[in-house]
Amino acid sequence: MLVRLASGINKCINMCVGVIIGRSYQMILESLHAKAKCAFSILLVAYDYAIDVQVDPWQFAVQVSELRSLGLSLSDLRWLVLKGFAIHGQECTLPGDSTRSFRILPYASLVFSEGICVALSSHGASELRRHCDESMRSETSFSVSDSAAAAQSVLQTPSAAPRTVPIWKKEIRELWYRDQLIKRFRVPADSQERILDAFQEDKWPEWIDDPLPPKNGADSRRRLREAIKSLNRNRAATALRFHSNGDGIRIHWECE
Repeated sequence: MLVRLASGINKCINMCVGVIIGRSYQMILESLHAKAKCAFSILLVAYDYAIDVQVDPWQFAVQVSELRSLGLSLSDLRWLVLKGFAIHGQECTLPGDSTRSFRILPYASLVFSEGICVALSSHGASELRRHCDESMRSETSFSVSDSAAAAQSVLQTPSAAPRTVPIWKKEIRELWYRDQLIKRFRVPADSQERILDAFQEDKWPEWIDDPLPPKNGADSRRRLREAIKSLNRNRAATALRFHSNGDGIRIHWECE
């Protein structure tokens, strides 16, 4: 009875340790992939190139300096080597050589000096590719679900009613608002038309600065007040009116 109990406890402990180690391993890979996607991609592409042209993967080995510039630290590289994912060696190619030459470093050698290059092992290429594929599927799934949620949110959010603004039809000299003719100019009215031109050009903001050009000896504030009075005079419909803000330098419009 005690033997069976002890055996069961040992199995449980081994399973728990295996789960913890597995999770730790996955977390390390995820961390590496998150900070050095480009480095992983370059190592995998280099390995694939070698397999495709049927040469030793060392012919496409990547320099440590390049991998470090892409985010891998020396600790990351040491972990990859000790896990058997990568092999490293000192390049000793001479000028005129037709192929690259390397002095393969021992498994336990963790010094990455100048001239050291790294290549993936077949096991490392398989593991990194599997992890990259899983990460890509996860990111794609997350992206799609996010897009769907965003679209649903947009569909459920009531859209604001479009802002209705006046329309100044300069060619026929008519001012319209909400399908109503507000005013038609039968004779030229320079100041009033300049104001309407300015509003139309600015797409009818709530107010504009005085658009009337200055005249010698004329009071600009008084000119603007008179132009506003004229705009509000003889309207065909009273749905729209203009007014000053009181300082004589701005003109506002509002619906009645």
